[in-house]
Amino acid sequence: MPELHDLVGLAFAERYRQYEAAADRGEIRVFRRVKAKDLWRRMLTMLFETGHPWITFKDPCNLRSPQQHIGVVHSSNLCTEITLNTSPDEVAVCNLGSINLGRLVGPEGVDHERLARTVRTAVRMLDNVIDVNFYTIPEARKSNQRHRPIGLGLMGFSDALFALRIPMSSPEAVEFADRSMEEISYHAISASADLAQERGSYPSYEGSLWSQGILPIDSIELLAARAR
Repeated sequence: MPELHDLVGLAFAERYRQYEAAADRGEIRVFRRVKAKDLWRRMLTMLFETGHPWITFKDPCNLRSPQQHIGVVHSSNLCTEITLNTSPDEVAVCNLGSINLGRLVGPEGVDHERLARTVRTAVRMLDNVIDVNFYTIPEARKSNQRHRPIGLGLMGFSDALFALRIPMSSPEAVEFADRSMEEISYHAISASADLAQERGSYPSYEGSLWSQGILPIDSIELLAARAR
C-alpha cells in the first residue's frame, strides 16, 4: 500500500477503508486486524519503557502546513520542532534559533521593545544562515533555498516565570505562555514580511497559505473544520 504514504486526511481514510474491504473479500492475503485501542496501548507502553517511538500526527501537520501546495509532510525530526516537506530530490532542513525569554523580563513584566528588537534581529540572522550555510548534500541545499524555512522558538521560560513570581502550574503561567509566544510570533511574521519586501519572496511562496493571507493562527480553523 505505498500510496498511503502520500495521502492525508479524508483521502487517506477513504483509501484505507478500500484496503480493509479488499482484505475482507480475500483480495489481500497477508494482513492482520488489531483493535486501535490495543495498538495505541502498545505504542504508549513502548514509549514509556524506551522513550521511542517519537510520535507526531500526520493530518494536523499537513492540514496546517503553509507549504501544503508543495507536497506531503511525511515525517519530522525527533523533537518535532519542524515538520517540512520531503521528496526524492529534496531533503528537508531547517534553521533554528531560540529567544532567551528569561533575559527579556523583569519584575514589571516583558520588556516589549527589547523583545521586538531581538526577534527581528534573530529572523534576519536565521535567513542569512540559509545563504551562508554548509550543505553536505545538494538535495538539502535545494530544499533550504527553495522554501527558506526558519524556526524561532524560546528558552528560559521557567526563568521568566521565576522573575515574574508566577507559579509554574498556575493559570497565570498558561496565560503568560500564550501572550509571550503570540508576541514572538507577531514580530517574527512582521520581520519576515519586511525581509520579503527587501529581498523578494521565497521561490515556492506562490500557492502557499502565506500567499493566501492564512497565518498559522488561522490554520487552526482549517483543522477544526476538517474534524467536524
